Amino acid sequence: ALLLARWRAARDGGLERIVRATLDANVEHLADPRDGGFFRYAAAADWSGPHTEKVAVDQARIARLFLEAGSALAEPRYIEAGRRGLAHARRRLADPEGRVFASVAADPEYYARPGGDPPPVDRRRFADAGAAMVGAACLALAVTGESPGFRSEFREAAPDGVIPHRLDAPAGVSGLLRDQALAIEATLMEYRLSGDPELLDWARRAAEQSIRCLWDEHAGAFRAAPAEADGALTLPPIFPLLANGEMALALVALAAHTGRDEYRRYAERVVGALSPQALVSPAGPAVALAAQWLEDKPAEADLHGDPADARSGDLARAVIAAMGPATVVRWQGGAEPSLVLCLRDLCLPPLEDPRALLQSLVDLDLAPGGILSFRSSSQRTGNEEAS
Repeated sequence: ALLLARWRAARDGGLERIVRATLDANVEHLADPRDGGFFRYAAAADWSGPHTEKVAVDQARIARLFLEAGSALAEPRYIEAGRRGLAHARRRLADPEGRVFASVAADPEYYARPGGDPPPVDRRRFADAGAAMVGAACLALAVTGESPGFRSEFREAAPDGVIPHRLDAPAGVSGLLRDQALAIEATLMEYRLSGDPELLDWARRAAEQSIRCLWDEHAGAFRAAPAEADGALTLPPIFPLLANGEMALALVALAAHTGRDEYRRYAERVVGALSPQALVSPAGPAVALAAQWLEDKPAEADLHGDPADARSGDLARAVIAAMGPATVVRWQGGAEPSLVLCLRDLCLPPLEDPRALLQSLVDLDLAPGGILSFRSSSQRTGNEEAS
């Protein structure tokens, strides 16, 4: 995700080659050709010996990456890999209502022989997995026109913004950093596409609760869990790089959508405090990505129109598909749908048609020409589903 974001900003050919090589290796060595989805990791440096467990939160993050890369690079293979990953998750890692399960167990013997029962599923429902899957599903809707149908159970369980870690056992620990971060991120993705102001209100509540319960002023970062969740042992606080980076990303996006710069300042402090550790850690790219979001202002879209108008939703999906999930979408209301897109010092005139928007971005070399065919395909898919 970090290198893809950097390529979006710099359009460097060397970065593109690295991104493509990494994604191709994932498809070749970690994609499950039998059941779909992605194995967790390869045991050897040559990508051999895949560990066949499939963790839901990982499936969601990988699928999201492939969908974004496929759209950004005009590579249908990547879009298909992302779509297949989410289809596997909907089939094997969710119940009929779209509530997300934890994982599919590792079972190398299953893959060594034909037939047999598939590996068992851990049916616990964790908030981070559910939120990550909803966020990936939103990007799938924007890029392909298809919604896998995952349920925002994490938000249903937390009207006050403090999310239970176990959605199937909500009386347990709540308010963990990664759960809060991914829930805010997913909710903002839903808002970008729907314009529902209640989603933005909920994201603010979750952010305020996170700051109140998890922020450590001395460390300049968020702790992994509220102090009371550490239990009777009173363990010293932990400031995980991955979850702090994810929270910083969520707060940067929330600041852009709400105009409240205090959220951005928390993200800036996280990056400043944790960057030295991030430089030498495998979890560091999450903090580096937050630093990039702070430095490189994302595209910003002012979207006029009624959120209930399908034409407004089409414009929202088109701009997210073309410019990526970091794009800020500010719903302004009004009767007739139109969108004004600004990137750095460039602002396009108001556009009412999604295809005209995409064509303008292609003409300015801000989106690949292939995005037009992707959009046509997604429109056909949506029309077929509607009929």
